[in-house]
Amino acid sequence: MDLHIPEGIRFQCTGCANCCYGWPVPATQADFDRITALLPQFQEDMGKGALTPSIGSHSLFREFKQQSSSKLGAFKHTLEKRSDGKCEFLMSDNRCWLHHKFGAEAKPAMCQLFPYTFTETPSGTYVSVSFAASGVLFNAGQLLTEQRPMLMSTFELFKRLFPNLTLDWSTCQLIDGVPLSWTDYLEIESPILNKLHLTLSAHALSAQALADSSRQPAASVEPSRTQAISGRPQPTSTAFPSEPARRYARTDRLLKEEARLIAQRLDRSMNLNELAKVEARPKIVDQLVLKYFAEAYFPEDVYANNACDLDTEAFIKQLVNPPEKIPLVITGKKLSAQELMQYHLGDLAEECEDLITRFIYCRLFSKLYFAAGLGGLSLIAAIHHLVLIIALLRISLKARYKDEDTKGKDISFVEVAESLRAIERRLTVTNFSDKSRAIIEVLLSSPERMERILSLAA
Repeated sequence: MDLHIPEGIRFQCTGCANCCYGWPVPATQADFDRITALLPQFQEDMGKGALTPSIGSHSLFREFKQQSSSKLGAFKHTLEKRSDGKCEFLMSDNRCWLHHKFGAEAKPAMCQLFPYTFTETPSGTYVSVSFAASGVLFNAGQLLTEQRPMLMSTFELFKRLFPNLTLDWSTCQLIDGVPLSWTDYLEIESPILNKLHLTLSAHALSAQALADSSRQPAASVEPSRTQAISGRPQPTSTAFPSEPARRYARTDRLLKEEARLIAQRLDRSMNLNELAKVEARPKIVDQLVLKYFAEAYFPEDVYANNACDLDTEAFIKQLVNPPEKIPLVITGKKLSAQELMQYHLGDLAEECEDLITRFIYCRLFSKLYFAAGLGGLSLIAAIHHLVLIIALLRISLKARYKDEDTKGKDISFVEVAESLRAIERRLTVTNFSDKSRAIIEVLLSSPERMERILSLAA
């Protein structure tokens, strides 16, 4: 088996317990049997009162409700969270009682998998990591390329849990209606990954030079910043093999230009910017795209709904009968298009730009932005979706700091990391309907639209 592992990407658990908060955890019958057998000892150790697999309002497990198209056939239960959102087995020092007492194998299988992801393709299996994990956000610990035996073992667990999770890569499309072979897809993807790789290398060399100049180790990070997000300071700087410190465009601009190059492969008579039977002016359509994706990816409570989709009915109504103004509400703040244009954020601090680049690099490398993660979007629409995610991230920062007129280089790493973590959590539960995918395919195929949206996020 070919296991493809991204270079320069690290992970080590920081003990922050963020993964022990929020949504219920799918559990297999083996998880259920093993954990319920340990309950008496847990109650004795922790001084808990009566706690059984099912006791009315305080139910440790519940039946897992399968959807007709669900790929989660191995899961029969969910391990519920306490009223404060935390796992019942999370101890006061942020350690898992199950793991602490009996080892990692005692935890639910899904907990054992986190934060690793695997995407099977005709070229082998691609490994990546979830940016919901603090260790991933900080690029902390050992390189993934040095963890191959553990990753192989984790992949075997993944296959046992998801034996029927197969993807039909023969349906890849360059744009809707234009087929794309797997070989051609890899040929297109390769230069994009290479440019992102070199950008990360440049960030790493810059960080090393800064550390050398201040006589500080490259892996050091202020404890206060680290503890604010992880509780245990163990971050490590990006460490790619030494390469010339060539600087490329910011990641969102790089992706936008790469999508333009891809579009040049199409028949020149194709108009990717025309929306038939839509009366709304292009800039109003842009604002509607931002409005509805902001609602999907930046809800008031990221855990409120264990599924993420667009409100397609409302979206279509406003496309057909567009309002004069589209208020954008993001992170609890209301913004107009005029306010977005007036407030210029500029570049973020280099460590923040590095974080965003790592996020995009991992999603591209593991194909999570493509057929596996987004229900078969075309390549152009999928890359534009990544551009839109970065634009929304930047707009969320503009919303928070517009009254202070704070520039991007003044915004903390923690602020950007937590925003990216929130987006990752929503992407994890994204399940676009057929109607949503059709809308996304049309609206996110336009290079001009993405240019205008990026100008609002500038």
